[in-house]
Amino acid sequence: MDKLKIQKFIMSLKQKKNLSAEKLEEVKSFLDKASEAYYNTGQEILSDDEFDAIAREFKRLGGKLDVGANPPKGKGTVDVSHTFAELVGTLDKTNFIYEKNVDDPSKKSVEEWLNNIIKKLGNDKEFSLGISFKFDGNSVVIEYKDGKVVRALTRGRNGLGMDLTHVFKDHTIKRKDHVGIKYEIIIPWKRYEDLMKDTGVSYANPRSLVSGKLGDDNAYEYYKYMELVPLWVKPYNSTMERTEQLEFIEEAFGEDNSLFSDYRLIEGVTGNNLTHFMEELEDMYEKYNIERYNLPFMIDGLVIEVLEEDIRNTLGYVNDEPNWATALKFPYMEKTTTVTDFDFTLGDSGIITARVWYEPVTFNGTEHRKQSLQNYKRFKELGLGIGSQILVQYRNDCLSYVVPILNEHNKNISPHPYTDKCPVCGGEVGITKTGAFAYCKNETCEGKTVGKIQNYLTKMDIKGIKESTIVKLHNAGLVKSITDLYTMDYGKIAEVDGLGAIASINISGAINSKIPYDYEIIGALGISSFSTSKAKELCKVFSVQEMLDILESYYPENLINSITQQEGFSDITANYIVEGLQKNKETIEFLLKREHKVFKTEYEKMAGVQAMKIVFTNFRDEAMQIQLEMAGHKITSAVSRKTNIVVTPNPNGNTVKLKKAREYGIRIVSVDEFKEEMGIS
Repeated sequence: MDKLKIQKFIMSLKQKKNLSAEKLEEVKSFLDKASEAYYNTGQEILSDDEFDAIAREFKRLGGKLDVGANPPKGKGTVDVSHTFAELVGTLDKTNFIYEKNVDDPSKKSVEEWLNNIIKKLGNDKEFSLGISFKFDGNSVVIEYKDGKVVRALTRGRNGLGMDLTHVFKDHTIKRKDHVGIKYEIIIPWKRYEDLMKDTGVSYANPRSLVSGKLGDDNAYEYYKYMELVPLWVKPYNSTMERTEQLEFIEEAFGEDNSLFSDYRLIEGVTGNNLTHFMEELEDMYEKYNIERYNLPFMIDGLVIEVLEEDIRNTLGYVNDEPNWATALKFPYMEKTTTVTDFDFTLGDSGIITARVWYEPVTFNGTEHRKQSLQNYKRFKELGLGIGSQILVQYRNDCLSYVVPILNEHNKNISPHPYTDKCPVCGGEVGITKTGAFAYCKNETCEGKTVGKIQNYLTKMDIKGIKESTIVKLHNAGLVKSITDLYTMDYGKIAEVDGLGAIASINISGAINSKIPYDYEIIGALGISSFSTSKAKELCKVFSVQEMLDILESYYPENLINSITQQEGFSDITANYIVEGLQKNKETIEFLLKREHKVFKTEYEKMAGVQAMKIVFTNFRDEAMQIQLEMAGHKITSAVSRKTNIVVTPNPNGNTVKLKKAREYGIRIVSVDEFKEEMGIS
């Protein structure tokens, strides 16, 4: 079905007052097919916007829709009877903050949801609301005893789900209680990119990758790329206040877990006092509607929830949707366009990547007309040709993916051939054994050398030297490697056509002004699966010189084993790192002889600072928060026994956080007093 027909279909549903059982079944079948493609493959029949529009009308007309990943037949499919059934529910969706902005009778607002709560509680009943990210992944409920996994089940569809115990069998928590925890399974963007690089698999985005791989026989192999974000906690045969759940999550998973990336708690909400909450919600919505593309993981909205357990019980559920929580969805950022051309680029490692060009689309006021297709395997899977209709999706402040639209038009488009010549040197193109990547077979290809040097300058944050300048220096014989940047005769730059004496001074100044940390050096060498941030984490434990010494004195396996003992470093990544260190050994040794800083030494000094866990309540001060975090302190959203101090405009107040602080004997200070103590202006 093409886009015009889909829009006409949506409009026809909007005009209906009822549908026959037979017609409802037809619509359900169409939505189930779209859901199957969305969750379990790398392609899409409907955009998110189109799916939600049809689903809303289907529900309005009396249809019941099961949404979620459809368990693959014969792969762990079980009758989903959860020990912790309360954790299985989904959330009702809202699309706007204020009722006045609702432009469609099938859509809802947070204001309407709040008014329904107040109608039931009364204007004077005080309650607290939490706002957090709505993570875009797959739900799973895991049962634990003594900190170990007993059973892991998906929500499933039609009473059937997947038993994922074998996937998450190694997962542990610090607490020993018999509990159930509802998680969202996500794959952060960096791990998503690492996974595709390591395995060659291709999916539209991390969400569809999680859905597609959970049912595989080898799903456990992907566990190391996944992150389990804890959402709700339920003790066996008892209840737990939401504030206690947040404390449990902080204790069991640490205060840096993704749920607390920006969890906001607004206290003292009543029917007569909604302004502060609505302003806080509006601020968070406006911030992340744009900044979500720069987050390390996918989110598609915000979750708003009532915290008090007694009020939750009063509000209850409708089917499996709690009346005490709602999901405020962000508007979708995807558009339909048509392919106009293809070209190919060479990366610094010699990998050749296809780019697709299309009729321009605009996101956030910026026009876009091309996108990388990641690898050879993905290019072949997409089967795109000139004239193909595609869906363009936006994330991470760039266009991340194009998805073919499954329609009759595209069936008649012939796939575009992959290049058989290197786009830089014209040399022969090879395909890796896995079939995932195409590469230039010419070891002396100019593009590889220039690309590696330019990547180094970018990662080292050495500014002012364009790629075209590197090409000129390379062609003049002055720069053939990274070390040549430091050893070349800078005086000869003035003789290079198109550069001159001023360029000579600027280039020399830019290159020699940088005094890097050792982690920056190895993070800039283009080692596979080893970004600068990853290098920084590893260099908290080992200096680069220590890693080289281990390689020199022992077998490579010793260093691989040492690296894999660090959290977040898999066997695959460790092997890539060691291989990269060996391959770049001479370059690294040269750079370490130059002036540099050892990050491990400075990190150990910083670790000696007495850091505090601080809670702000009833005010926000981003500038102060930044100053405190720079000094090594941690700002947390919930009061726990680990909290050192609570800061508030009114220390004599009676909010939930202040009550909890008094119960735990935690010091409470005013904002002005705190600033004076900490020397913050």
